[in-house]
Amino acid sequence: MNRDSDILGHAEINALKDAVEQLDLVEIINNNDIKLISTLEPCEMCKGVLINYGINNILFLKEKSLGLNLKNSYREFSYQIKKTKILSEDLLTKLNELHPHYKN
Repeated sequence: MNRDSDILGHAEINALKDAVEQLDLVEIINNNDIKLISTLEPCEMCKGVLINYGINNILFLKEKSLGLNLKNSYREFSYQIKKTKILSEDLLTKLNELHPHYKN
């Protein structure tokens, strides 16, 4: 992430992306067969990708500290409290004009 100045350039995401590209796994992938091995426990973003794609076989050498886990839990709690659903009919109408196939 720091080397390439890419905020999405996390090791776990890069490893999955490289595996898909190098092994041509775009359409024939069984997530139960994927084993991800990392030196550190995946961050929240990488964990979200792993959960979203159903990759459950994850091994790591060092887990996150209690302090970092509490900080992440606070961030998630804060997100849940502050998120706002758009209720404006005008905005929903504009969204439907931009994306006519979107179903709200």
